[in-house]
Amino acid sequence: MRNLVQIATFANEIEMSMVRNKLEHVGIETFLRDERINALREFSAGSMNGVRIFVDEDDYPRAMNFLIEIGHYSAADFEPTWLDRFLFKMFGRLKNK
Repeated sequence: MRNLVQIATFANEIEMSMVRNKLEHVGIETFLRDERINALREFSAGSMNGVRIFVDEDDYPRAMNFLIEIGHYSAADFEPTWLDRFLFKMFGRLKNK
């Protein structure tokens, strides 16, 4: 059984498709969740979580580096927040994400 890790969430399927195609093009297999329910968003009174892209746990570092390379994320997105630093200082660990 594969261990899948979420790497991104998209509010619209166009952006998700572009990023997913780029990942697949460099050989990173992707898996989607909530792609069908997100299509109902326009008819929903509540908010939807968007379409989520997952990759195999072994591909996670490569996929995240690729997303940084193409500008989807920046390295600063992975810097500890003030809360992370506070929890580490107080308890010696970072909060669960």
